[in-house]
Amino acid sequence: MVNNWLVLTAIAGISSVLFNTMNRGTLKQGHDSTVYAWLFELIRFVFFILLIPFDHFLLCGTRTTIILISVGFTELLGTYLYMKMHAHTELSVSSIFSRLRVLLVPAFAFLFLGERLTFLQYVGIVAIFSGCLTVVGMKHIRGTKGIWYALGFVLINTISNILLKSASSVASISIVTAAFSFPAAVLIPLLMKSSLARIRFTTGPILKSTLLASIFNIITMYTIVKAYTLASVGQVNSVFQGITALAVVVGIIIFNERDHKLLKVMGAILTTVGIILLV
Repeated sequence: MVNNWLVLTAIAGISSVLFNTMNRGTLKQGHDSTVYAWLFELIRFVFFILLIPFDHFLLCGTRTTIILISVGFTELLGTYLYMKMHAHTELSVSSIFSRLRVLLVPAFAFLFLGERLTFLQYVGIVAIFSGCLTVVGMKHIRGTKGIWYALGFVLINTISNILLKSASSVASISIVTAAFSFPAAVLIPLLMKSSLARIRFTTGPILKSTLLASIFNIITMYTIVKAYTLASVGQVNSVFQGITALAVVVGIIIFNERDHKLLKVMGAILTTVGIILLV
């Protein structure tokens, strides 16, 4: 078992890049984003439920219960915003913009977990913020619905990361991730309009791609939660976001997102420099 948080986070980041790329490729074809989100949540939930007998640790108590329930419901809302973000925004834009999590995670970690930032880390925050604005521009932020989905996802995902860090100290990875996936796996079909018809219509064409994407997401979740048990949430999240900067290049090359390519690359460089300073 790997016990180096940097290696684990790098694995999580690479898997996340592959997961994001597959998401964009599937959703770009016009498939139902809500059904797609439900399928990968269900697959992930089933996998970690089956893993629990081989990976079980739980500190029973009110605090643990509250943390695990909160983790699940932030994922439910975060998944909805995440899929909408990818359905309405270019991968190379959304992947940089959603990296604003690097701004919020250390701030929330300071407020709720007591993790402190250095001067260079504050410089890194400024660089990341500048990189995001370079890529999207204020006019683009106001005019594109996908960007607003990205903003919502950033906030909810930040809270989720703090909760995952807390959960990693009171439960095993399998229990944490099963709790993380449970509300979305159960409630999404109940919240969807015409859910049975939409699931029947959508599942067949996307099942294979969803299974493959789910494998990458399972790897991401396992390694990132394991990394949280070994290092601070600020360190892990910063390196993770640095690795996922590769998604910018993927969006430009694979999906031919070549408009404002220079600005996107400049933004990627700025955010990457900022992330390095935050580590």
